[in-house]
Amino acid sequence: MAVELRCPDCRAKLRLAENPEPGTEVECPECNAVFPAPDPDTGEVPDDRSAKKKGKKKDKSKAAPKDNSPRKRKAKLKETNRSAMTLVIVGAVLFLSLVVGLLVWYFSRKPASYEMMNYLPEDATEAVGLNIGHMHKYAEFKKTVEPTYKGLGFQKAIDALATALGIPVDDVPDYMVQGWGKSGGSLIIRTKKEFDPADLAKLPGAQPGKQDGETYYSIPPFPKLFGGAPLKVFAPTKRLVVFAEYNVPNDKFQKMITGNKDGDTLNKRLGPLGKRTTRGTFWWISVLDTSNRPKEPEKKENDGSGAFQTTLVSTASKARGGGFKASLGSRAVRFEVACWFEGGDTPADLYRKHKDSDFVKAQDDSSLDPPKWWKEFEDKVLQSRKAGRELFTNFGAKTSGELFIVYSECETRILMENLSSLVMKLTGQQNMGGAPGMMGPPGGMGPPPAGGPPPPGGPGLPGGVVGPGGP
Repeated sequence: MAVELRCPDCRAKLRLAENPEPGTEVECPECNAVFPAPDPDTGEVPDDRSAKKKGKKKDKSKAAPKDNSPRKRKAKLKETNRSAMTLVIVGAVLFLSLVVGLLVWYFSRKPASYEMMNYLPEDATEAVGLNIGHMHKYAEFKKTVEPTYKGLGFQKAIDALATALGIPVDDVPDYMVQGWGKSGGSLIIRTKKEFDPADLAKLPGAQPGKQDGETYYSIPPFPKLFGGAPLKVFAPTKRLVVFAEYNVPNDKFQKMITGNKDGDTLNKRLGPLGKRTTRGTFWWISVLDTSNRPKEPEKKENDGSGAFQTTLVSTASKARGGGFKASLGSRAVRFEVACWFEGGDTPADLYRKHKDSDFVKAQDDSSLDPPKWWKEFEDKVLQSRKAGRELFTNFGAKTSGELFIVYSECETRILMENLSSLVMKLTGQQNMGGAPGMMGPPGGMGPPPAGGPPPPGGPGLPGGVVGPGGP
C-alpha cells in the first residue's frame, strides 16, 4: 500500500509504494538527506528518535542520545571532489616539471657535432660541418646541391667508406665535420648505422698500425682532401670514422685517437659561439687570431670594390671568434652569422650602430638604395639580385650575451635557382685562390694545405653578412 512521508530536513513529500519498516533509512530525492522511517501508527521513530528536537540543547547531566538527525551524502561527494582536485593538481605539477625538464635538457644539451670535434687536432682553430642526414630529408634540395660537391675530398672519403662497408653511398653519411689547425686537419664522418670497425681494413691500400693499443690504418690520399696528403684512419666508436692527415705530429695524434680527453679542444674554446652556430644544417666556425682575422682589401686605383670586405674587417676586428650557419627548411633557408666578443659592450655597440645605419634606413624607405657593401655582396657572393632582395628584406640583427648576431632568410625555391654557384663558393671551388681543402666560407677561409696555416680571409655569409655597419 502506498504511503507518504515528509523529509524532516527539506519538508519535501516522499511517496513510497510500500510502508517501510520503522527505523529503515530513507533517502530524500530532493536534498539527499537520509532519515529513519517513522512508525506508521504512532509517527514515532524507534529508540525514541523523535524526542530529539532541532535546535534543542543537550542535557550534559545525561548520556548523549544517539544522533538520529538526517545525514547528507553531499559531504562524501565533496570529499571525493577534493581528492579528484588534488590528483589533478599533482598531475599538472608533474607535467609542468616534465616540460621544464625537457626544455632545460634541450637548451643545455651539446650538439652532436661536439662529440665529433673531440677528434680534431687539439690545436684546431677552425671547423665546418654538414648535417647530411637532415639535408637528405629534402629530396629536391639534395638533388640540386649534391652534384656541386661530388668531386670534393670529403665525398671521396665517403665513397671509399661505402665500398669498404659494402653499403650504398647514401646509406653511409649522417653528419660530417672537418677541422684544421697548425698541426694539420682531420675529417670525421658519423654513419647512419653502426658498422664493424674491422671493415676499415678494406679501404684501398690500408695498412694497420697501433697507437696506445688502438688500431688505425694508413691509407693513400684522396684528391682534394688536405691537399692530397696521406691519411691515418680509425674508428673511435661504431658510428664514427676519423680521417686524419698522416703528418699530424705523433703527440697530437695520440690524443686524437682517444678523443683528446681533458684537452683544450676547439669545442671547449668556442664558448657560447659553438653551441649556437653548430646547430645549423651547414655551419662554419673559427677562433679568430692574427693568422685568420679578416684583412683590409687591397686599394686599387679607380676600383670601387672592397666595401664588403671592409665591412667585415670593421665588425670582426675585436672578435674572439666568428661563425656562420644555414638551417634548411621546406619553405625557407635561415642564415645566421655571429661574432663572439669576450667581455665589454661591443655587441651592444654594434647593435646600436646597426639600428642607425643606412642599411636599416633603406629597409624602411623603399626609395633609398641599399648600401654599397650589400650590392657588392649580391653581385660577388650571391650573384642573384632576386635572392639578394629577399635576404635584404628579412635581414635583422640582435645580441645574445657576448654574441652579436645578424640573420636573414630566403625562400628555398628562390635560393635553389642559384644554388649551384653559391655552394661552389661555400666549398671553395670558386675564387678561393686554389685552396685545396674541403670547405671554407667566402673570403678565402678554405682549409690549409697539409701542415700549413689557413689562408687569410674572414667569415662570409651566403645570405647575410657579418655586420651591418660600415667603418
